[in-house]
Amino acid sequence: MEDIILPGEKLWDKEIRINNTFIENGETYAAVVGMKRGDRFIPLENAYSPKFGDNMIGIVIEEKRQGFNIDINLASRGFISARNTRIQLMEGDFIYGKIDRVDEFGAVDIGEFKRLSKGRIMEVPPSKVPRIIGKKFSMVDLVEDKTGCQIYVGNNGYIWIGEGKHLPLAIASIEKIIKEAHIPGLTDRITKYLEKNR
Repeated sequence: MEDIILPGEKLWDKEIRINNTFIENGETYAAVVGMKRGDRFIPLENAYSPKFGDNMIGIVIEEKRQGFNIDINLASRGFISARNTRIQLMEGDFIYGKIDRVDEFGAVDIGEFKRLSKGRIMEVPPSKVPRIIGKKFSMVDLVEDKTGCQIYVGNNGYIWIGEGKHLPLAIASIEKIIKEAHIPGLTDRITKYLEKNR
């Protein structure tokens, strides 16, 4: 029998270490949409796997005595150690940082980071991040230049867009990039779209 499993749903009452799942309290949960076939889990989409050195956008969700828990758009949270920062973070702050360590359970430690100012967070498919950035940052630079909005892109699928006059256009442009990423001539189309809608 096949059951569709949504992210966060329990798969097994025991620890089974396979891709696209995570362990919590000795039980195994789905990290992505997939199908359960007996003792197998078949993902229906590709999940982002954090790696050392990846850039991350995160949202501070909890302050602890040892540091800060960070929402990084993954089943497991990110963590910033209080020993590694003199910046006072608050719940709701946005950060841009690099992965310093990923443990065997998928928990992520963020090392070097900066606090971002007010802005908007977009959630995008991590598989589209390279196209949004472009070769040598050409695509993201184009959107920044035409909209006047500063943009940071995380490998984890979160994008921070700074507040500006053309913020809605910046968001719409990124949505267009995602939708048309597979079609040749994307840079020319985005350039024309930005110039037409400014």
